[in-house]
Amino acid sequence: MPTKRKAVVSKKKQKKIKTIDVPVDLGRFRSRAVTVERFVDMDKLVRTGIPNLILDSNLENLMEQKGQANVDMVREFFHGIIRPYDTIKHKMVSVLRGVKVEFSVDSIAKFLKVDRPNPYDERQYPFWSGVSLPDKLEIAKALYVNGITPTDEWCVRFLKPDVSVLHVMVWYNLDPRGVKNAFNLDKARMLYKIIKKDPIDVGKIVWKVVEVASKAAHATAALPYGLLITKILLENDVPVRDGLEGDSWKPQMSAIARGTLGKTQGQSRKHRAGTDPASLESIAARLDEALALIKKMQSDHKKDMNKFKADVKEMRKALLHCENDSSTNESEDGAKSEDGTGGKNEAESDDGTGNEEDGTEGESGNDSEDSDNNEDGDE
Repeated sequence: MPTKRKAVVSKKKQKKIKTIDVPVDLGRFRSRAVTVERFVDMDKLVRTGIPNLILDSNLENLMEQKGQANVDMVREFFHGIIRPYDTIKHKMVSVLRGVKVEFSVDSIAKFLKVDRPNPYDERQYPFWSGVSLPDKLEIAKALYVNGITPTDEWCVRFLKPDVSVLHVMVWYNLDPRGVKNAFNLDKARMLYKIIKKDPIDVGKIVWKVVEVASKAAHATAALPYGLLITKILLENDVPVRDGLEGDSWKPQMSAIARGTLGKTQGQSRKHRAGTDPASLESIAARLDEALALIKKMQSDHKKDMNKFKADVKEMRKALLHCENDSSTNESEDGAKSEDGTGGKNEAESDDGTGNEEDGTEGESGNDSEDSDNNEDGDE
């Protein structure tokens, strides 16, 4: 990994800040909001390719700023810009609180301690006038997940994970125009150039954004680079207003780190799933619901089948018990029937035999008597 550059904040100069108690009429800039850059914790993003991209693009000192923005001072800076300014050399001058401050591409690059690209390098961004631009399909392939080619409508949906968090970093610190979720071909080209590690003219990008903001007449148009402009003004010994009606300061938001990607993507997926029926998130959500319903139906069916099997088992047990009882009763009845028939036959047999014996004996007696009578007659 390349060696980290030194921080751009001069603590020595911060301790010697001059003060002033004279209020200033800011005109149309009186109530304009001021955006403050977010610190990017590179150490928490080492597992991604983002730190190397930031270093190679000369964006490290811009992304790693810490501190608070002086809201009143930034408003006075925009209010004090002298017109016309040099749009060829990209130079403007602002007078505020009795101090004249030069704000140019070179002074911005010098303050951030970054080198400007070779003026003859056609790869640099912002593009030269008339230079050939990268192919849209190539840009889409580099920025979006596989299968997505938004050549007609460029949006933050379906950006690759690293590209998505890089977009958040660039919006807060390099080009905060529009809203965070706004995306177009120009921003896609800038991200593409950063990913390709082509030379980035940081000073020119910052200067152009400030120029556009200084021309905006809408009351809700925010003023960019609150932290950077505050530090540049303090570096140029612009005094701070103290007292009860002193300057108001605005702190930074939480740092951009590992949790930023998951949180941003999660919110985006949830939002898209609810607002765009044709989005992949919405389709995936409906598929998840269908799968959950199928699993519930399978679970209910399994429970019903288990209950049915248990009922059938109980019915079988009851049927077998009935069959066993019936078989036992039939066996007992058969045994009783056999016992009653045998006794009756034996009794009948005994009676018949006795009668026969008696009859036989009677007949024998008669025969004997007849025989005796015959013998007597013969004599």
